[in-house]
Amino acid sequence: MERLNKVFDKLNFGARKNFIRNFFSLAVFQVIELLIPLITIPIIINKVGIENFGLINFALVFAIFFQLIINFGFNTISIREISLHQNDFIKITKIHNDTINTKLILAFICFFLAAILIFNFKTFNSTPEIYFFTLLSLVGQSLIPIWFFQGLQESKYLTISSFVGKIFYLVAILFFLEDPKDYVWVPIYNFISYFITFSIASYIIYKKYGVKHQFTSFNSLREQLKMGKYMFLSELKLFFLSSFNIFILGIVSGNVAVAYFVGAEKYLRAISNVFAPIQNSLFPVLSVKLNTNIREAKVWIKKILLFFAIVLFILCISLFFMSDWIINLFLGPEMSNSIIVFKILAFIPFLSFFDTFFGKQILLNLRMEKQFFKVILIVAVINIPLIYILSSKYSYIGASISQIISQLILLTGMAYYSYIALKTKNSQE
Repeated sequence: MERLNKVFDKLNFGARKNFIRNFFSLAVFQVIELLIPLITIPIIINKVGIENFGLINFALVFAIFFQLIINFGFNTISIREISLHQNDFIKITKIHNDTINTKLILAFICFFLAAILIFNFKTFNSTPEIYFFTLLSLVGQSLIPIWFFQGLQESKYLTISSFVGKIFYLVAILFFLEDPKDYVWVPIYNFISYFITFSIASYIIYKKYGVKHQFTSFNSLREQLKMGKYMFLSELKLFFLSSFNIFILGIVSGNVAVAYFVGAEKYLRAISNVFAPIQNSLFPVLSVKLNTNIREAKVWIKKILLFFAIVLFILCISLFFMSDWIINLFLGPEMSNSIIVFKILAFIPFLSFFDTFFGKQILLNLRMEKQFFKVILIVAVINIPLIYILSSKYSYIGASISQIISQLILLTGMAYYSYIALKTKNSQE
């Protein structure tokens, strides 16, 4: 216990120092997450072809649906709970074990449900192996305890473990992917990389923090599901705002259209994710400030909003005018149809940053999961018919238009409820 107490004492050096250290760790982690797709996407397209690249991403969307069930909102809820109890070893041990165990049970259920769909629907059963291996890879990703390190603001260990896994994936894609028939190996390599990351992260959690994996009671699992239900429902609705677009596009327009859409969308999402370290570093800090000193929290929020509004607006304008050069450079002239998608979605980094900030940083930290869910539900109800109509008529261009409209509505709703929440919280103090 003395060793553990020393560990937790190190977590109390001050919020600012922890924030800076955690930010840089997450920044390195995000650079890795950004660079690997930038390098591997054009290689995969070149080696397996545009249509198989589209199939890989169609299968990915199929698997993401089940990944949402496995995660069940825990990746956000567990960060919050660990950040609020970071000095309580017994509590964080319980959070760790409850989260892992619940995810494992949900993973078994998801494999059973996925098998029923794959073997009974023509869309999937022509190439069942790609769907099973893709789902397996995302199960591996779901089990990585990102939330544990982020909650303790010790993301350097996450960065180390992720780096090793990603290097394996990069080497595998570069040297072992040879021709179009090898497309099924892409999710297999992904799974191995995630398993490596999970193994290293779990070893660090055991050796440094003394947290041992143990099975938990049924009541603990039930409580875990109850706590994460609103976050799960919200993330499920987010699926219908982004990934679902790709799924519908694949159904109505085929895998080639998916490839053109995903080729541009993945790069813009990767650029958006550059700012994820800021969001992830801020979450545990603002979690404390919003619940202890609302006035100081509001000062932080105003400065953050102003700074990133300027930075992201300039960035997105630049992306719009550089779209031709970016697509031709990274994806090649055979993917030139992705240019129009890139132009339409150029402001995704701006919209994504702020809807995440208002929703995650403010509403979730103030435990306003119901309002968070309400916004996403409204947007999902609008987006589902919109994506079907527009993608049926305009293919990947229609899917792009639907995506940007939904993001705008999402940002508006999150901003509105955040304003109400902060105003209410301020009046209570």
